[in-house]
Amino acid sequence: MLKRNVILSIIILSLLIVLVNCNGKDQSQIIVTAGNAELTEGELNYLLPEGFRDEMSSEIFRFIEDWATEEILAEAAQDINLHKRPDIQYQLEEARRMILASAYEREVVASRVNIDSSEVYEYYLENIDEFIRSKDEVRCAHFMVSDSLESAIADSLLDTLMFEEVAIQFSHDPKNIDIGYFAKDEMHPQLAASAFKLQEGEQAGPIETEYGYHYIQLLDFAPKGTAKEFADLEDVLRDIIAEKKFRTAYGFVIDSLKGEKALFIDSSSVLGKVQNEK
Repeated sequence: MLKRNVILSIIILSLLIVLVNCNGKDQSQIIVTAGNAELTEGELNYLLPEGFRDEMSSEIFRFIEDWATEEILAEAAQDINLHKRPDIQYQLEEARRMILASAYEREVVASRVNIDSSEVYEYYLENIDEFIRSKDEVRCAHFMVSDSLESAIADSLLDTLMFEEVAIQFSHDPKNIDIGYFAKDEMHPQLAASAFKLQEGEQAGPIETEYGYHYIQLLDFAPKGTAKEFADLEDVLRDIIAEKKFRTAYGFVIDSLKGEKALFIDSSSVLGKVQNEK
């Protein structure tokens, strides 16, 4: 087992080197073999979860090893004719049916769902009562450093630079310095205690928690009873409208297909089976 793990680690390390140096090469280049199965660079890019595609990490190693292991096991199953067993054939057919049905929903049904921004805003206005704040909320800019040394550096920079400029230097995701609106009970207690005392534009920090040293700046205070901003809800509202339109389109497509594909259910036989099982 130890020897196998060492060999596998060497293989995976070699794969990483190949991946790092294969930009611009033929996407059909084979980079993994497992039994009779082959994995090309293009296939790997397709199979990798979205978050892994732009970085090289141990997660990619794990993903490749999982793929190779599954391929080897699947090939071994075919070697002993497991794929010919009736119960396995049924499961394979069920998986095929589910994949194709899902693909049809995605490619055909979902393509009938079209939403424009004016429609989303109209929905917001028509349902504004659903978006009234039940508690006071604050909207803050935020960044965090991991230790007292970084905190001292941040303190020094804040003496001469704007909060956003310093936040950008320390943030892992500069696009999310503005963390949006939160009620007091939705924030870490120590952050909430400071945030709800600030005036607009004021800042506080360092605030030490078990996660690190935090710095916040109050961007807005929204009292209880005010409506949540459309910009903060737009994506959620678009999803709500899309879901409603999808259900409508889905019903229409299914009704059409039932006639086209001559759907028939022998109700008496089904009911008879149910009664017999009782």
